[in-house]
Amino acid sequence: MKLLVSIFIFSIFSCSNRFDTIYFSTDPKSFERNISSELEFDFREEFSGSQSVKNDYKTLFNAIYFEGDTAGFFFNIPENAEKSEIKVSFINKADGKEYPADRIETHGGIVWGFSNLGGLLEKFYYDKLFQRVEPNNGKLLAEFILSVQIDSGGRIEKLKRDGRLVVYY
Repeated sequence: MKLLVSIFIFSIFSCSNRFDTIYFSTDPKSFERNISSELEFDFREEFSGSQSVKNDYKTLFNAIYFEGDTAGFFFNIPENAEKSEIKVSFINKADGKEYPADRIETHGGIVWGFSNLGGLLEKFYYDKLFQRVEPNNGKLLAEFILSVQIDSGGRIEKLKRDGRLVVYY
């Protein structure tokens, strides 16, 4: 019986075209409906033994930028919404500053997009860019709010979700 209830609930959520849940993903085009609010990235292997990558935060963030990792999201699109009417921003919880997503796309009733991780970290940690970074086994945490605003047939719909970036280097 539990299995039947679970399948029923899953089918309702998977078929729903409601704008009610934002999903986070390091690969937003996969549309994997992970409910975690944490995006975790591990660069320890890429940067192991590379002292020059970790002189300061700016150098570290540039190296992460060129790795190409993204802080991604996706959600169902309301029926009457157009891509041009969708605004998605990452809001830094530490200072309240808002940064528009680098990319927003639509595909088959789903809006997906991302911001480059290195660029986002540089914006979130702007005041620390030239501080020295310890070379090994470092960890960064950045808490954010993903803010979505959609003009759906003349009606503004808004949705926000708390998230967290965890970066090991």
